[in-house]
This record gives sequence, structure tokens and C-alpha cells, in this order.
Amino acid sequence: MINAYQKALERALKELKILDEKVDTLERQRAKLRHAIATLQSLMGQPVSGGQSMTDAIVDFVRANEDYVSTTDVIDGMIARGYPAHPRSVATILSKLVKIKKFKKGSEGGYRWAGVRKADSNSGK
Repeated sequence: MINAYQKALERALKELKILDEKVDTLERQRAKLRHAIATLQSLMGQPVSGGQSMTDAIVDFVRANEDYVSTTDVIDGMIARGYPAHPRSVATILSKLVKIKKFKKGSEGGYRWAGVRKADSNSGK
């Protein structure tokens, strides 16, 4: 009976891993679209919709990028979306997001979303 439970557990874990990867892909696409929409609204002089906090906007910006992004890139992205992005405020938010494990910090600097990724899932993360 335990063998049957073990097989069921392995199937469930495998299915969960596949679903987590699909969710990650969808969340990344969603973040890219939210960032593009907000940037376009800002460029057109329209109010940026969604009423996102700067923290949420930073999460979207970093999540939308596949690679590590620098603090300067994040600041530029926030300015493009119409946020008054002070370097110290952005750096504080980025540090907080690393601390709560939403972001990973690269060895050479830069930040990346810490969501489930295919490369990470092979290493048990």
C-alpha cells in the first residue's frame, strides 16, 4: 500500500512542477504586458492605470525580464512608467524584495525574479 502512495505522491509532485512552470510563464507574460501598457500610457500622457504601488511596479518590471536587471535599469523602467523613482527608494525596495525572497541578487549585481524557472526546478528550488 505504501508503494501505491509513493507512486501517487511522485505523480502529484511531477504534475505540480509542470503547473508551477506554466504559472511562472503566464505570470512573466502578464508582467510584460502590464509594464508595456503602463509605459505606453505614460508616454501618451495618460494616467497609469491599475493604481500599482512602486513596489508592485518594480516586481512587474523585474519579473518581465529574463535576465538580471541593474538598479539603474529598474529606475529607468519606473521613470518610463511615470513613477518618481528616487535611487535610494528603489534600492531599498529591491533590498526588501531580496530579503523576502521575491528576487535573487546576482553575483555581479542586478536582480532577477525568484519565481519557479525550469533551470531552477532541476536544482530543487
